Amino acid sequence: MPADTGLAGTPPPDLAPSSASASAAALSESPRNGTRPLPPNRNRLGTGAWLAVGFLAVLCAAALLAPVLPLEDPTRSDTDALAAGISGDHWLGTDALGRDTLARIVHGARVSLVVGAGATVIGAVVGTVLGMAAGMGRGLLPGVIMRLTDVLLAFPAMIFALAVIGAVGPSTTSVTLVIGLLFVPGFVRIVRAPVLSLSQREFVLSCRAMGMSAPRLMLREILPNILTGIVTYGVTMFGVGVMVEGGLGFLGVSVPPPDPTWGGMIAEGRQVLAEHPMVTLTPTLVLVLVVLCANVVGDRLSARLDMRGAML
Repeated sequence: MPADTGLAGTPPPDLAPSSASASAAALSESPRNGTRPLPPNRNRLGTGAWLAVGFLAVLCAAALLAPVLPLEDPTRSDTDALAAGISGDHWLGTDALGRDTLARIVHGARVSLVVGAGATVIGAVVGTVLGMAAGMGRGLLPGVIMRLTDVLLAFPAMIFALAVIGAVGPSTTSVTLVIGLLFVPGFVRIVRAPVLSLSQREFVLSCRAMGMSAPRLMLREILPNILTGIVTYGVTMFGVGVMVEGGLGFLGVSVPPPDPTWGGMIAEGRQVLAEHPMVTLTPTLVLVLVVLCANVVGDRLSARLDMRGAML
């Protein structure tokens, strides 16, 4: 009879190491804290998104450092180079009045980026407060907020902006406030939907049962759970804000001259569009790139956060 090799059910000696290794590998790959790691292709923004972030970062740095950069005066005319092409003195050429295009684009970025970022912050803050009040409130308040939101959404945005800016006068502050007000309804809807769902969750009901005040409940329990959606939507709306400011500048109701704006540069280039199309195309391409980069970053960030939420 064969010799007894150990207890019944013990695996043969030649299989035990491989089984132990498999168990150790499975244990090392097991999720920690109840979560699973993201797939490698979902664990980063991607090359395109990082290129977009880099372009926006370089543009923001150039706009911030515009006064100290070795650029031409954006308001000085070079009568010897009217609507000139790319040269050593003018890297992106000049406009119809001989003003350096590169200097005007960099200084115009100060207006466009400030308006886009400021309007997004205003829309996000006001819209988040109203959206949380509409989702958690009781009585007439939610209905009033949503009816006002519907009215603002139904009103033509550009006509509203032209009417308000025409009444108060064009300036960076007025343009930022008007565009920020136009962003509020979108943030209200983005915030209200998840707040309605979270308001019936157990942790919210427990906080209410313990007597936690509504503002504290919204700030400590609700807001952290909806912050990612607000951020991703805000990144996209930043690009929309830059585009709207460009449209207002094209119509002549943004920051008045002599301060350069991208929309104003596009409008001024119409005078020589047939003979010198680059005078108009150069600021147009910069505006398109900024809007495209904001959309790429917003979409990729939204996809990554959605995937991360699905994996938890």
